[in-house]
Amino acid sequence: MIQPGTYQPQTSQSVPVPPTKKSGCGCFAMGCAAVIGIIVMAIVVLVMVLRAQIYRFTDDKPLALPAVQVSDTDVAGVLGKVATFRAGMEGQGAISPLVLNDQEINAALMGIPDLKPLGERLRVRITGNQLRLTFSSEIPLPLLRGRYLSGEGAAEIGVSNKEIRLNLKSFTFRGQALPEALLAKFSEALTGQINQDPQVQPLFDKLESLEIKDGNLIVRGKR
Repeated sequence: MIQPGTYQPQTSQSVPVPPTKKSGCGCFAMGCAAVIGIIVMAIVVLVMVLRAQIYRFTDDKPLALPAVQVSDTDVAGVLGKVATFRAGMEGQGAISPLVLNDQEINAALMGIPDLKPLGERLRVRITGNQLRLTFSSEIPLPLLRGRYLSGEGAAEIGVSNKEIRLNLKSFTFRGQALPEALLAKFSEALTGQINQDPQVQPLFDKLESLEIKDGNLIVRGKR
């Protein structure tokens, strides 16, 4: 039996993104699958970083996330933007950036079926050039089933030259801030895992850039 404070996961192997089903939604479906995979990867990497402190930063029940009111009109607006962006990448007119604010991102998370698994686990806010998350997710490892990572985090994030850049500013679990040394280790490990994962790279191949700027997520694609 695992005793609290004694879990020691192995760290020598890379963390694979779970296989995802293909659909007819083109690059948007690929993006949904990649993002879900990255979230799972982040949880597993964080467990590796926390190691023996895992019980200090986790709980035996999920956190109640803030309610979000989403209308069919909200979801339709996001889907319209995504459709225009995808059409440009497929050669149907100019490629215009996909620009979404945090309300639109939350509408997508809650209202688009491919993103529902994420919508059940997190809420998004954008403040200036920072992405802020409120999250709660069960740890996807058999030996830690029933333990939840819940809290808030802030990060600066971007994608260019087929690589992600992460600058994790803060993470708080159960009201306890992740120490700076562990935060830096988590940021470095997660960045490396994402950039090396073959299931994420096809998405990055289609992006000119991705950034959080002036309260918006801005995605620029390429053909």
